[in-house]
Amino acid sequence: MDLRDILATTGFVTYGLRHPLEGLSSFGPTVSEATFGLLGSSFKPERDLPSLEGKTILVTGGNTGLGKETILQLAKHRPSRIYLAARTETKARDAIASIQSELSSPADIRYIPLDLSSFKSIRTAADKFHAESDRLDLLILNAGTMGNPPTKTEEGFEVQLGTNHIGHHLLTKLLLPTLQKTVDEIRASDSNATPDVRVLTLSSAAHVMSPATFTGLTSTPSLLSSSTWHRYGASKAANIFFAAELARRHPDILSVSVHPGAVNSDLYAHAKATSSLMKYSLTAVSSYFFRNTSSGALNTLWAAGTPRNQVINGAYYSPVGVRCDGTQFVQDAEMARKLWDWTESQISERNPNMSRIVVTGGSGKSGQYVINELLAAGHQILNLDLMPMTHPDVHTLKTDLADSGQVFNALSGQWTLHEPFPEGLPPRPDAVVHLAGYARNMLVPDNETFRANTQGTYNIVEAACKLGIRKIIIASSVTVYGVSFAQGDANYPYFPIDEEQDVNPTDTYALAKLCNERVARGFAARFGVDIYILRIGRVIEPEEYNGEIFYSYVHEPEQWKVHGWSYIDARDLGGMCEAAVRTDGLGFQVFNATNDTMTNVRKTEEFLKERFPGTPIRRGLEEFEAPLSNAKIKRLLGFREKHPWKKYFTLWEEGDRDGEDPRSPLTQPT
Repeated sequence: MDLRDILATTGFVTYGLRHPLEGLSSFGPTVSEATFGLLGSSFKPERDLPSLEGKTILVTGGNTGLGKETILQLAKHRPSRIYLAARTETKARDAIASIQSELSSPADIRYIPLDLSSFKSIRTAADKFHAESDRLDLLILNAGTMGNPPTKTEEGFEVQLGTNHIGHHLLTKLLLPTLQKTVDEIRASDSNATPDVRVLTLSSAAHVMSPATFTGLTSTPSLLSSSTWHRYGASKAANIFFAAELARRHPDILSVSVHPGAVNSDLYAHAKATSSLMKYSLTAVSSYFFRNTSSGALNTLWAAGTPRNQVINGAYYSPVGVRCDGTQFVQDAEMARKLWDWTESQISERNPNMSRIVVTGGSGKSGQYVINELLAAGHQILNLDLMPMTHPDVHTLKTDLADSGQVFNALSGQWTLHEPFPEGLPPRPDAVVHLAGYARNMLVPDNETFRANTQGTYNIVEAACKLGIRKIIIASSVTVYGVSFAQGDANYPYFPIDEEQDVNPTDTYALAKLCNERVARGFAARFGVDIYILRIGRVIEPEEYNGEIFYSYVHEPEQWKVHGWSYIDARDLGGMCEAAVRTDGLGFQVFNATNDTMTNVRKTEEFLKERFPGTPIRRGLEEFEAPLSNAKIKRLLGFREKHPWKKYFTLWEEGDRDGEDPRSPLTQPT
C-alpha cells in the first residue's frame, strides 16, 4: 500500500472521530439500528416507500450491488417504468431477470447502455431515453468507480472524477429538460400540487479525503500524481458540490447527495487489485464492519420516498436520513458554483457539435422550449429579449432589436458575466435563431406590427452577416399562404400545402413576415451564408393538448382551415431549430414547420376531397398526413417528430371540455 494511501485513510479515521455521528453511520448497523431507534430513521422500504404509480425512474449502475437493490425495492411499488442504465448488457439483462423473479408481478424495467467514462456513450444513452420517454420523475446517480489506478477517461479526465462526477453531470444536463418538463406538467395538471421530481446523487464519507483546493479537485495532472484515495475523495466531494448546486440552480427539482455507508459490494474490486495487502485488508474489514447491499440501499430509498417537505433541498445525508454538513470544503457554495461552471466548460470544449447560439425572443413561452431543446443538444445560448428569462444556464441580454446599434453590440459582445472577463475578443456566435417579434395581428396597431417585425429582422440579418455569422434561422409563419388572416374567406390553391405554393397574403402580420423572407433571401445571396426560414404553424405547448384549442381541432375540424389542419409542438419546434443548426451548406431555404399528422381523426385525402372537391391534390398523401406538409424539412434537415398529438390528447368524447369559445388565433413565438 502506498504511504500516501495510508495517510489519506488516516485522515478519514481522524474525521470520523471528530464527527462520531457520521462515522457511526458509515460502518456496521445504521444509526437507527445502533441507537435502538433513538437517532436516525427507522426506514423499511416495504412499509415506508409510497406508491410510485405513474412515475418514470432512471438508475445508473443498476446491474449490481446498491443499484440493483434500489431498483428491486422501487419496482415493488409499481412505477410506470424503470430504466436500468449500465455498461455491460449481459450483467444488466441478468439483473433485470433476477429482479423480476423477486416481484409478485412483472415490472417494466428497460436496459439503457451507459458508460459514464465516455461522452459519446452518455449522449447515446440520453438519446435512447428521450426516444422512449418524455417524463422523468426520479433520477438516481448511483453508478461509480473506486480505487482505480491513475488512468484517464476517453475525454482525458482522471477516471474517478470523470466517471463519478463529470459523466453524471453530463447525463443530468441532457436529461434536465425532461425533468423540468415533468415538473411543469405536474403543476399544469393541478395548480395546488407541489411537483415532486428528484435527483439523488450517491456520494460518500470518503469525500473527507479530497484535496481541499479547486486546483487539487479538478487538475488531471495533480489528481493522477496523488494517492488512490485522494482521487476517489475528490470525485465524492464533487458529487456533494453537484447536488447542492443543482438544487440552487433548479429549485423546482429536489436534489440531494446521499452516503450509503461502507457497503460490501463490487465497488472495491479495483482497490483490492492494487496490492495483496489492500486485498486482504479490505476483505477482512468488510467482513466485520461493512453492511450488506440491502442495508446500504436504505439511504437512497429513504431519499427517494420520504415526503418532500421532510427533505432539505441540496443537503447531504448519511444513513439513514441523517443530515450531515460534511467537511468545511464541501460546504463552500462559491466552490460549488465554480466547479459547476468548470464542468460545463469542460463538457462544451469536448462537444464537437456544440455551437454558440444567440436566440432572440427566448423569454417567450415557445422560445423557452426552443432554448431547452438547444441546451439539451449541448449548445451554449445567449438570449436577446426585452423580458428576463429565469434559466440558470442562459444569460439574457436586454436588447431592443429595433436599434441596430444594440443588435450589433449584442451579437459581438460577451456571453456571460465574469470577473474578470477572459482575455481577447468575445467568441463569435455560430448561429442566430431569430424568434422575436409581435406574435400576430391586433396586439398593437398595424403600422407598429409591420415596423417592429421588419426592422428587428432586418437588423438581426444585417448584423449577423456583417459580423461573419454563417447560420441564421428566422421564424416566419404559415400565415404567408394568405388564408389565416385573409380579408374574407380564402382557399389554398392545391394540397398538400408546400413551400412552392405562391404566397400573397393581405394582412399586415403576414406581409411583414413575407418582407422578412425577401430580406433574408437577398442577404443570403449577397454574403453566401445559410439562412433558413421556418414557416411556423400554430404552436402547441404540452398543456394545450387537453385544452380548448385541440378539443376543437379534433371535434370541430370545419373551423380550422385557417390553421391548415396542422400544428407544431413547441418542443418539436426546438428540434427543428437544432436540426437547422446542425445542417450546413443549403444557402437560402424555406421550410414549413409543422408536425407530421393532421389535427383531426379523418383520413387526410378523404377529408380534403369532401370539403374541397374542386381543389387539386397533387400527390398521394399518407393516411393522416398534415395538409401543411413538412416533407421538405424532414428530407433536407433530417427532422423527426417526437411529439405527435395523439400521444397526449385524451378528450375523445364530445362534451369533455369546459369553456365556451375554443377559437384561438394562430400565434408565433415572441
